[in-house]
Amino acid sequence: MYVVANDKKVREACDNVQNIKTFESLDDFIQSDTCRLLLEEESVNQNIERLFKYIPIVLSIRQDEIKEQLTEILEDTKIQSERLIANGSGSAKIKTIEDFANDITVKDLTSVQYYGDGVLVLPFDAQVRITAEYDLTSTEYHHLSIKRAEQILYSDSDETAIESFTLSVAGKISIKVDSLRILEANLSEENIKSLADGSKFDIDSIEQKELIDSDPIQNRWEYQFLELVRFKEENGHCEVPRKHPLGPWVSNQRQRRRIGAFAKERIDRLNKIGFVWLMRPRGALDEYIDQLLNYRKIYGHIDVPQQDKKYRQLGRWVNDQRTKKKNGALSEEYEDRLNEIGFVWDALEERWNQRLSELREFRKKFGHFNVPPQISEYPKLYSWSKKLRRIRPTPDRLAKLISIGYDWDIETRKAKIEDAVGWDEKLLALKEYYDANGHFNVNYKENKSLYNWLHKLKSRKPSEERLTKLRSIGFHWEPKTTKRKPPASWNDNFNLLKLHFEKNGNFDISSTKQKNLYNWLFKLKRKKPTDEQIERLKLIGFDWEKEKVES
Repeated sequence: MYVVANDKKVREACDNVQNIKTFESLDDFIQSDTCRLLLEEESVNQNIERLFKYIPIVLSIRQDEIKEQLTEILEDTKIQSERLIANGSGSAKIKTIEDFANDITVKDLTSVQYYGDGVLVLPFDAQVRITAEYDLTSTEYHHLSIKRAEQILYSDSDETAIESFTLSVAGKISIKVDSLRILEANLSEENIKSLADGSKFDIDSIEQKELIDSDPIQNRWEYQFLELVRFKEENGHCEVPRKHPLGPWVSNQRQRRRIGAFAKERIDRLNKIGFVWLMRPRGALDEYIDQLLNYRKIYGHIDVPQQDKKYRQLGRWVNDQRTKKKNGALSEEYEDRLNEIGFVWDALEERWNQRLSELREFRKKFGHFNVPPQISEYPKLYSWSKKLRRIRPTPDRLAKLISIGYDWDIETRKAKIEDAVGWDEKLLALKEYYDANGHFNVNYKENKSLYNWLHKLKSRKPSEERLTKLRSIGFHWEPKTTKRKPPASWNDNFNLLKLHFEKNGNFDISSTKQKNLYNWLFKLKRKKPTDEQIERLKLIGFDWEKEKVES
C-alpha cells in the first residue's frame, strides 16, 4: 500500500505498519521509481491484452518456421505408450516427422506470462504425424492381429518395427517483442499491430508428448492381449489367477464367448496362444507341467535331457510323451496342455532353431556370420556353424537361414576360402619349423597350434593338391594308424626275460621301465605255467616258485 500524507504523524504511524510505504506529497510519489515501475507494469498489461487479437494472426503466418523448430526438437526423441506400442517396454524412438495434422495453436491467451525484456511465454499444442522405430520380438509380432500387423513394417532379421502414429504435443512458445515499446503507454492501434508483426516466435519447451488413440476400444483389447502373451511367456501357461490384474479381463473373454458376443478373429488369436476357456482340476499332468515350468525358469527351456541325474525322472517323462505322440498313443488333452506351454516335441529341431537364434544375435552384434572358435556367450555356435556348411540344409531350414540374411552358398564359399588361406598359413609355418629344426616332429609345448594342425592332418587324407604342397616342403603324408599292436606272445616275453638276465645277471624287472614284461611275469606268478614252460624257465635260471616279482 502506498500512502500520500502531508501530516508527519500520519506518515510515522504508517511507517510502523508492514507493507505500507509513505510519501509526503503527490509529486514525490509520481517522481519515485515505485510509481514509474507501477505505471510501466500497467502499460505492459494493457499492451499485452491489446496484442491478444494479433498473436494468433502472426502465429499462423509463422507456422512454417515454428513447425521446423518443433521437428528438430522431436526427431530422435523417445516416446512412451504401453497400450499403443506393441513391444514389452512400451517405448519407441521418433524416426521421422511425416507432417502436421493441424496448425500449431495457442491454448489460452489469458495465461500468458511476461518475463521482462520484451519476452512473453504462452502455452501451445499441436498434433504431429510421426514414424517411430522400436524393438519387437518375433513372438510379439506374430501375436498381433492381422489388422495391427498390417500397420507395421517389420524386419525379422534384426527384430525391429517401424510404425506411424499421431502424436499430441504440448509445450510453451516464447514471443519476443520490442522491449522498450511494450513499456510505452497509450500506444496507437497501428503501433500495437506493428509490435506484433515485428515479434519473433520460438519453441520454449516441450512439456508433454502423448500418442493419440486412433481406435480406443481396439487398442485397449490389444494392450490386454499383449499382456496375456507376456504372462504366458513368463509363466508358461494362460491360466491367469483371478486376483491377477489380468484376471477380470480374462474372465470377461470367457463370458463374451459363452453368450456369443465375441469376434471370431479374437477367439482364434486366443486359441493360438493356448487360452484356457475352461479351468480344469489339477492332476498328475499339472504336477509335471509345474516341474517343467520351474525347469524353464532355471535353464531357459524345457528340453529336459534324460542324462541329467537331478531331473532324470522328469527327463524320462518328457521322452515318454514324445514317444507316445510319435506312436499316436498320446491323449488330445495331454497334447493340448503341453502345447500350451511350448513343449518341445522334436528336440533336434528345437536345438537347431536355438542355434539359429544365436546366429542371428551374433550377426546383429558383430555384423557377420564368421563365428570364432572360442566365444563364451555362444559356446556351441562355432561347431554348429562349421557343421552347417558341410551339408546343404533342407528347404525349410534354408528358408529360415535366408530370413536372417544368411546365404548358405555364399557363406560356404567364404568358409572354403578362409580354410584354404588358413591351411596355407599352417603349411608355411610347418616349412619354417622344418628349416629351423630339420624335422617335422613338432613339440606340443613349443607350438600348440601347429601341433594340433599336424595331428588333424594325419587323421584325414588331404586332397591331391594339398598332398603336392606337402611334398614340396619334404613332408610325406602317411595315415595315422588306429590299430593296436597285438600283445606279445609267451615266447616273445620269454626271450625278453632271457635277454634281460644275460645283460643284467638278475630278474629284477621294473614296473615302469619294462611295464609289459613286468605285467607278463606278474600274471605268470598268479597262473601256473605248463610243465614245458616251467622247464624252459629253469634252463635260464628262473625258478618259477621262488622268484619274486618286485617293482
